Amino acid sequence: MLVRSAYGRGIATVLFLIATLAADAVRAAIPEYRFHTLPETSYYGGIQGIAKDSVGRIWFSGYDALYMYNGNAFVRMNDRVTSLAPESYWSYGLPVTDRDRRLYAATNHGLLRFDYATQRFTCVLRGNITSLATDAEGRVWVVRDGRVESFDGSRSPEVRAYPLPDDAGSGPQVPTLICSQHHVLAALAGRLLRIDPASGRYEPFAAVGDGNTVIRDVLEYGGSVYVLTHKDGLYECDRQGRVLQYFRLPHEYEKSAEAKVLYLDPEGIVWVATQSGLLLLDPETDRTRLLRADFRHPYSLPNNSVWSVYPDPDGGVWIGTYGGKLAYTTFTDSDVDYCFKAMPGGLGHPIVSCFEEDAQGDLWVGTEGGGNHLLAPRRRPLRILYPGAA
Repeated sequence: MLVRSAYGRGIATVLFLIATLAADAVRAAIPEYRFHTLPETSYYGGIQGIAKDSVGRIWFSGYDALYMYNGNAFVRMNDRVTSLAPESYWSYGLPVTDRDRRLYAATNHGLLRFDYATQRFTCVLRGNITSLATDAEGRVWVVRDGRVESFDGSRSPEVRAYPLPDDAGSGPQVPTLICSQHHVLAALAGRLLRIDPASGRYEPFAAVGDGNTVIRDVLEYGGSVYVLTHKDGLYECDRQGRVLQYFRLPHEYEKSAEAKVLYLDPEGIVWVATQSGLLLLDPETDRTRLLRADFRHPYSLPNNSVWSVYPDPDGGVWIGTYGGKLAYTTFTDSDVDYCFKAMPGGLGHPIVSCFEEDAQGDLWVGTEGGGNHLLAPRRRPLRILYPGAA
């Protein structure tokens, strides 16, 4: 009995370990992503911000350009902006939308809002807009001429100011506004301050790096708050702002890649946009994976330098990269194979005339002049049968 009991306990332990390892292995497999690159935009700089307005138009900005994608072509909107002050130099920040998804654009001359009725921009706030964000309630937050302000364009045009506390410091940095899932934050010199929209008070939250650290983005997930810095890596903090872990960003040329933005996908994977690729982090296992452009793969990143990630309110995610390349991915096509087209190893002809599934679950595809093809999901890849048959 003792031998049998020990044997039974041993078998149970082995089965438990196998089950545990199997569960870890399933979770450790960071999902694959397909990026569908849009046609060239004629812009070569980095796409630093993306937004989708109330009529479904996609907007994106570079430092010296503002574009609108109407579904067929990219329209450069610079002339409509510079007509407000033709003799001045214009630079652009992020585009955002408010609770009614009206489009705003940050510039060095003011905050602009686009009016579809007149097809023109109007200046809502005059001044140098160095930071722009919208919170979970749809309020618009700006840093204008170094001052933190907010307004709700859908309810009241009144602008409210939030003076920085006396102990915020007087360094060379201007505060950056970051709206996370539950908070409005001001980042300044490696510190995060929570802003209470009702009282206007600032509450110290976290400090990372040193006084020269630039905080780029914040993401709340589970019991953790992820703080992304420009060049000093990614920090995981608890809800009280205490640093729990540090994640090193990709390195190139013996220095850390510049980071841009964070995004949490529906699978619970954290995306870290860097100028050396898209770093994927699984918060449950702390495993990471770096996605980089691969010209042999038709659905890889269009460029290693990822500048922006924008979750489309209607589904999917837009990716903005350097070189003016804009890509789109959706989480519903991970099991769809788009690679069967007229090419060596693919279909023999682009026109498909018929297809049928046989008793084994294999798919037969007939083309016009390119032969019949057999797609056996369990015995990939695609096989061409009877080449030349009609």
